[in-house]
Amino acid sequence: MNSSSNRSIQVILILIASITVSLLIIPACGTSSAPDVDEDRLDELTTELGIRSCLMRMDSISFEIEGLIFHSQVDITDRQAVMALIPANLPNCPVSDLPYIFEDGELGLLIICPSGHGSVEID
Repeated sequence: MNSSSNRSIQVILILIASITVSLLIIPACGTSSAPDVDEDRLDELTTELGIRSCLMRMDSISFEIEGLIFHSQVDITDRQAVMALIPANLPNCPVSDLPYIFEDGELGLLIICPSGHGSVEID
């Protein structure tokens, strides 16, 4: 046998070995199954995600209002002036779609979730 035919046989054997290994490995990749998720745990996670989303939205609104107060140079203790800066079309609670409540807090303006998800104070 010459070297070119030996080389062809080696290439064919390598291809056969590669295909065999691939056929053994690929089916093994899809045999795992997703774990069962308890419905109660799924409800807990959904509730927690909603609460966190609401808190993040209130924090974002607080940040935006602080920026409005800073740029307009309004005194934060002047509630009427601060309330005049707040746009009428603010986002609502992402869970209940109820509008947030604005009240006087200890240090400044308090943003309260009407669904009981918490509050954020702008000081």
